[in-house]
Amino acid sequence: MAIRIEWDEDRARRVAEAHMVREEQFYMPQEDEVDVFQRAYKRGQVVELFGPTGSGKNTLVKYMAGKLQRPLITIPGERGVDAGELVGSIYTQLNESFFMPGPLYTGIQIEAIIHLEEILEMEPDVLTLLHQVTDERRELDIKITGETLKLKKAMIVYSMNPGAGYQKPDKRFPKPSLVQRGIGMHLGYIRGPNAIKIIQKKSGCTQEQAKQLNDLAIAIDEIHSKEEHSGALPESIGFHALVNAGIQMREGTSTKYACKLSIANTLSYDKSVREAVMKIIQDKIA
Repeated sequence: MAIRIEWDEDRARRVAEAHMVREEQFYMPQEDEVDVFQRAYKRGQVVELFGPTGSGKNTLVKYMAGKLQRPLITIPGERGVDAGELVGSIYTQLNESFFMPGPLYTGIQIEAIIHLEEILEMEPDVLTLLHQVTDERRELDIKITGETLKLKKAMIVYSMNPGAGYQKPDKRFPKPSLVQRGIGMHLGYIRGPNAIKIIQKKSGCTQEQAKQLNDLAIAIDEIHSKEEHSGALPESIGFHALVNAGIQMREGTSTKYACKLSIANTLSYDKSVREAVMKIIQDKIA
């Protein structure tokens, strides 16, 4: 039975348009990752982003998609995402079989930046599938349709949090057969003047409030480094929480309470950690 592929030039044009990054993205480089990303795109290399929660991995990818003027397809990493879901699936209707493209198929067809977010959370067969699109072949064989798609301008980007507090030991880092096929960039937490700029820009809070949030983050870094809290505080505080606190401040929530809601309450379920963070909030936040 012939399989009808649900794809044509008109659909490709519409999908590409829908996935363009139109809004201007604000990104503060940590090193020279913007230039490296551009060089990797030019040479068809895979980019791999490592870093804790709130270190700017997604922001960098969105920023680069806008800068390079390429569509962006983000595939969220979650349990159950397997190779079949990425490529596409077959369904039958009125005795006719159709192939419905998945996000990897779609991204290659529209020459997008294809971002596999938190790739370590996906099923193991995803890593096997990606071998053929990340080595010198740069192509995807689709057995059920008989197609072979060349990546051309499409780019593969992985992001992952391989930290001890986020992954089980057996998933803390990808297999060498996958990870050594790309350019690895480690992103960390930004502190200091650049952090103040990021918090203020993204939340709309005042410069003084952003400064206090930066000071608070530095103090939480110190708690995170202490052995007695290592189990209950596996990561320090990232920009998701800092920006959320800044937004609450901007909207009128008292500064200390905004920090309790967005930072202390989200860092750990351990009461002793929350109390330690609240003590810092009392000291650092006016």
